Amino acid sequence: MRDCVTGLRECAIGLRECATDAREPAGTPPLPVVHAVQVGDRMKLLWIALTLAACGKSPNGTAGSNAPSPASSPASAPGGAAATGPEDRCEVHVTGPQTADIVGTRPRSRPDGKVMAASEYWMSDEELRMALGTFVRLGGDKPSKAEIEHQIDEAMKKDPRLWLLMLNCSTDDGFLHLGASNGSKSSDIPFGPHTYAIANEPKAGEISVMFSTKRGKSTSYHLAAPGKLEITKFDATGITGTFGFEADTNDKSRVTVKGSFDYGCTGRKCK
Repeated sequence: MRDCVTGLRECAIGLRECATDAREPAGTPPLPVVHAVQVGDRMKLLWIALTLAACGKSPNGTAGSNAPSPASSPASAPGGAAATGPEDRCEVHVTGPQTADIVGTRPRSRPDGKVMAASEYWMSDEELRMALGTFVRLGGDKPSKAEIEHQIDEAMKKDPRLWLLMLNCSTDDGFLHLGASNGSKSSDIPFGPHTYAIANEPKAGEISVMFSTKRGKSTSYHLAAPGKLEITKFDATGITGTFGFEADTNDKSRVTVKGSFDYGCTGRKCK
């Protein structure tokens, strides 16, 4: 339980930073109402994901696969010693009028909100019910225990029950969030390798994106043309893949964004 509480504290710090990264910088025109609501819902879902990342580890005590990422480099542990064991890793490379290289790593035994993946495919029914209860309580009202249980029971009948896929890559250099569209069902986002379109107003089976860089000043980007997310592995050990899209700033400076990720599974269904 102590590890879980420590993890939650770290996840809360990560969430605050992710929420800050996702906000539009000063001077940016307001988001459309629908998109703003979706961003708010995603932040709530991220909080739930972080809660489960802290407490829902695989039976061997690590979050996800035991196989180290081949692309990972040793991370510094407290005291200057090199960290050992499997790591999650993401890379985002920006080329064009602005350039940036965002590389995030973390030990899979130390979940946080910055470098992570989350999916209900990895979660047990008990974890799903706990997460749905958290989502109900985040609504601002104070429902009774019976009402919470009723809402959880109804949500467990839906597809999806919570979320199908979320990917985060956040460092001091920038922030990227990719997620299944609100209209997607499990048949649209299957548990396995697949290729998806990244879209501004994603339909069922498409992926939404939030992206910003933080080097010098914070710059928010908006999708300029449909992109692609290619998932090469998505199973009970983790998820790997690549992505690419073109994006604009408010002054229409267009950049190309490409990257990759290798994340371990986090949940009680993980192997």
